[in-house]
Amino acid sequence: MASTFLMSNRSLAMWWLCSAISLFLLRGRPMNCFIASTSFLYYLDGNKIQLLFNNGETKVVDLSNSLNGKVFTPLKDIEYFKRFSIKFNTIEWENGADFAPEYLYDIAS
Repeated sequence: MASTFLMSNRSLAMWWLCSAISLFLLRGRPMNCFIASTSFLYYLDGNKIQLLFNNGETKVVDLSNSLNGKVFTPLKDIEYFKRFSIKFNTIEWENGADFAPEYLYDIAS
């Protein structure tokens, strides 16, 4: 089984910026830095992908029940499903199909 993973430098930069604001401007007081975005993706099997969110949590999302509608029909082919990328801080496929990072976070386990 071939593994697929991607990392977004933009997501990491956002996390560092938020941490710097918390450390220097707020003098170490906690700041809610979580704006859901995915920065690391790893294909597991079937319609499952392991995601690293910018709050540091790693979760597994099973999209098998979310592939409804015309734009998601090609994703039912597992070989096509494996060809994802990170675009605008979320997962996207060649045909433009994507999921909001907040949705991915909510359905992930």
